[in-house]
Amino acid sequence: MATKAGTTRARASAKKEKQSSAQGLIDALRFIKAAQVAQGLPYQTHCVIANNWVCATDGAITAGMKCEETLNVAPHTDTLLSALVKCGAEPLAISELDSGRLSVKAGKFKSLVPCEDIDSMPAIWPDPQCAVIDDTIKAGFKLLYDIALDSGPEPMKLAVMLQANTMVCTNGALIIEVWHGIDLPPWILIPKAAAFYISKVDKKLTGFGYSSASATFYFEDGSFYKTQLFQGNYPNYERLFTEANYWPLPNDFWTAVDTLSDMSEHALYFRTNRIQTDSNEAKGSSFDVDGMKGGFAMQHKFLKLARSVFEQVDFQETRAMFVSKKDNPINARGIIMYFGDAAN
Repeated sequence: MATKAGTTRARASAKKEKQSSAQGLIDALRFIKAAQVAQGLPYQTHCVIANNWVCATDGAITAGMKCEETLNVAPHTDTLLSALVKCGAEPLAISELDSGRLSVKAGKFKSLVPCEDIDSMPAIWPDPQCAVIDDTIKAGFKLLYDIALDSGPEPMKLAVMLQANTMVCTNGALIIEVWHGIDLPPWILIPKAAAFYISKVDKKLTGFGYSSASATFYFEDGSFYKTQLFQGNYPNYERLFTEANYWPLPNDFWTAVDTLSDMSEHALYFRTNRIQTDSNEAKGSSFDVDGMKGGFAMQHKFLKLARSVFEQVDFQETRAMFVSKKDNPINARGIIMYFGDAAN
């Protein structure tokens, strides 16, 4: 497992060179890029390669992945990655230099990569694994992270909340709960950025670790993302899910939404047997939808965020309650609040 780089390392000699392929190190650097920034403090722009691990942190997200390299260096992440990509399929030679640089050579190409003092880099420790998880969590993150807000005073609206059996996200106007069926601690508030990066990894999720301030997600090859958590209790959202009478959407519902949404700045207006772009029935554009219930408006961006699970719906007086179909691989339920006074 990844450790603080200085735990077992020795100072590099004047030159230590190793012949290898660039691809494994490229893959590791691309994976840990989630925990680096283009400009920032040295630990936020430099990774650590030590003890056959590549690790990095930006203070909020920490990442680690095994590698074949036996280096003990803290190179500038973007510069090293760019250099390795330029090496192509040529045999790679990496040399540690006493001058605080890393030499990367392949064929006629050579690059000198700036490095930080490895002893100045922060320790990187993932949370010990406490639960087995699977890609149901990743699919949930993929559906939910875009619902969360990018900024604001309420942590619950900036995160995906994990708990036993389900995960939830809300921005105040849209809420979706996804069933994952795994026993987890309550009120784990995963920041939006972490949910995004975890959802994009092309590896199977296998394990979960947890502390009061952080959570770690392990993948099938042992690599991990660790994230700091937002603090605070989650409100009792379950009371929102009152009894509903769910029905399939009318035919042409999504055709109408897709046709009209770029013709309306915010909301679509639902009338009996049609959908419109303006609250004034004599203005804008419309699309006929047989069987459509009327008398309300919804923001089309929320409809599109919920699209994959907005399948069985109860259009109520102030909101639309919805669930996914039984054959949908994502078992979810949710609520979209109607668009203010524009529904009148």
